[in-house]
Amino acid sequence: MIGLAALHMADAGTLAPPLVVTTIMSNYGLRTRLAEAGIEVIQTPVGDRHVSNAIRETSARLGGEPSGHIVFAEHSPTGDGILTAVKLLEIAHQHAGANLGTLARSIPLFPQVLRNVACASPENLASDDRVLDCVRAAEAALGEAGRVLVRPSGTQPLLRILVEARDESTCARIADEIEDAVTEVATA
Repeated sequence: MIGLAALHMADAGTLAPPLVVTTIMSNYGLRTRLAEAGIEVIQTPVGDRHVSNAIRETSARLGGEPSGHIVFAEHSPTGDGILTAVKLLEIAHQHAGANLGTLARSIPLFPQVLRNVACASPENLASDDRVLDCVRAAEAALGEAGRVLVRPSGTQPLLRILVEARDESTCARIADEIEDAVTEVATA
């Protein structure tokens, strides 16, 4: 939804400045597609308040997070589901009544693997050198073809491992490696 709106607004000349605010959980394929269109992506921590704050600070016109909170700054300072639905219908209508599913295929979403590792001290695990070494090796192996995000949950005693790559088997393999490293450190 964010990608469709961003590309539509850029084509219409209403995405000024040409940037979109998303959270760190937004798909790497979205970032790749928007970059191809000359649209900068600013990432914030998880949470719609972070998105709204960054929109204000950067004068962005659009932002959101994968949960569906999308902010059209011209109309509202926060996400609004009804407004998002109306804007998406407007986009479909302006593309000769195109099906939104067809339009959405222009945003290539990368496969994702998300693992949650229960632990007493997720902050300590996330900053442990052995875990960081494993993450750095995974990032080097992926290069520009994906990303790794390891972060403590903001709401639960979990360490979240997110891996995105062009194929699911690569995501699963790298997530397994990182999860093994985290588990090894947690039980040491």
